[in-house]
Formats: sequence, structure tokens, C-alpha cells
Amino acid sequence: MSPDDKQNVRFLVKEQKCDFGSSAGQLEEFARRHGLSDRLAYQMTLVVDEVVTNTAKYGYGDCSQHCINVDLHLEGNVLVILIKDKARPFDLTTAPVPELDIPVEQRRKPVGGMGIHLVRNLVDSIEYRRENGMNVLEIHKTIDPDEFVDRQ
Repeated sequence: MSPDDKQNVRFLVKEQKCDFGSSAGQLEEFARRHGLSDRLAYQMTLVVDEVVTNTAKYGYGDCSQHCINVDLHLEGNVLVILIKDKARPFDLTTAPVPELDIPVEQRRKPVGGMGIHLVRNLVDSIEYRRENGMNVLEIHKTIDPDEFVDRQ
């Protein structure tokens, strides 16, 4: 395994249903190889799952087979997640914040936006750009020293 192999994981999500489950193992393996805690592995899996599922359901408008590129790597103690797709343009950084401070029955939009809210709260930064006909989402998560565990 080259140093680049240890530092990166790249995969295509080609689900025929809106279910990310079959790709989650690659994220868990990345976390294990880098000595990341189970808690952090779970959080990054939630983030990628939410973005990929929303892309399939809402970006493409169906759960047919589409390619969504996912790339994870570490830059020092920062986890970088790049997600690229050819779905309709959507900048999740501009999505409205859910109305969490009022009862559900009084909200203008009672359902929706919770997944994006979850993603925003689990990471440090999210950048969106449209590049060569693709949505590019770059997500950064600073890893605290206690999120590294000895897995020997």
C-alpha cells in the first residue's frame, strides 16, 4: 500500500436505490486505517450518507443509478471530504435553517432541512462550487486529538 493509498479513499456510489449502506464500509475502513474513533467514523458516515442520499433523491430526482464521487483524505488533523456529482445545481450552504425554536405544527415547513442541519453541525466548514457541470461539495472536519485511538 503506497502512502497515498493510506491517506485517501475514493469511491463511486452507484446505488439503484436511495441507500448508502453498501458504501459505508469503505468509510469505516478509512477510519480504522487512520486510527479514528468509532464516534468520528459514525459522524463522517452520517455526513456522507446524508449528502449522497439527498443528491440521489433531490438532485437527480430519482433513485436510479447515478454516479456520485466521494473522496476522503486527511490534511494533518483535518478530514477533507469531497463529494462530486452531475445532479441539478444545489448549494446546501444556502439552504434555510430549520425552525427548531417553534413547535412543528407552527413551522412554515414542518418537515425537511433536518439532514442539512445535521451535516452543518457535525463539520467545521462546507464549501460549494459548480465546476465543469458538476456540484462540488468540500467539507472540512478538524479532528481533536482525543478522536485518534490506538488500534494495534
